[in-house]
Amino acid sequence: MGEGFFYQVISGWVHEYFHHFQRAHGLDKMVAHSSDCCGLGETVDALPFWIEGSAMVFPDVFLHENFYDLNHTKRNGFQLSETGEYRTENGPVVCQAFDDYLCDKYHAHYQFTKNSHQENGGICYLGTRDSIGLDGVRRERQCDWRLAAYYLAYISSFQIMWVDIPRDMHGLGFPAAFKKHVGMTADEFAESYSIFMNTGSPADPPPQGFFPEKPLSELVDFWSLKDNPSGQKSN
Repeated sequence: MGEGFFYQVISGWVHEYFHHFQRAHGLDKMVAHSSDCCGLGETVDALPFWIEGSAMVFPDVFLHENFYDLNHTKRNGFQLSETGEYRTENGPVVCQAFDDYLCDKYHAHYQFTKNSHQENGGICYLGTRDSIGLDGVRRERQCDWRLAAYYLAYISSFQIMWVDIPRDMHGLGFPAAFKKHVGMTADEFAESYSIFMNTGSPADPPPQGFFPEKPLSELVDFWSLKDNPSGQKSN
């Protein structure tokens, strides 16, 4: 993977630290689903499309925003693509490694995934890690957790995905916190996501605003959790 491998490593660090943030707001409960293995104790019944998906999205946005501040970038004079080169010998070095978001903000990944989704029946079911839903029924296939998280932020907000749901998931449980802030159950969200992925041609670019166009400081206020922390009685 060459020099671009560094960005995969740091993305992993940021991803795992974001899990630490999530778990902090589970307080004495595990940020997991009760059907997950093994010996978890009490959980908030969070589903992996949110646990993993929202933790995949954060390093995407964080690294894109801070790319030129990283010493590794400065030392090597690396650049992000300004003209759309993507995984070619003329493209930016980071694209020779792994990171689609740093290359093109996932536009190519979005189109590839939408095409695969439509070719495979177009049904998204966002169950547990073992594909078991809240009703106990096993369903296949699991959908792209990262794009599902982007879709969640697209139809609600990054504040809801990253702050409001974590704030209430200890007191309400994840399913109720999700419905409170998103206005639908996880199964209804999966249906909405399926309709979205089945609409239009895979060759179409993502709709404006599907991937964030503002800096993190304008997308989310993490510090609001300090004044209004998790674990309080929620209305």
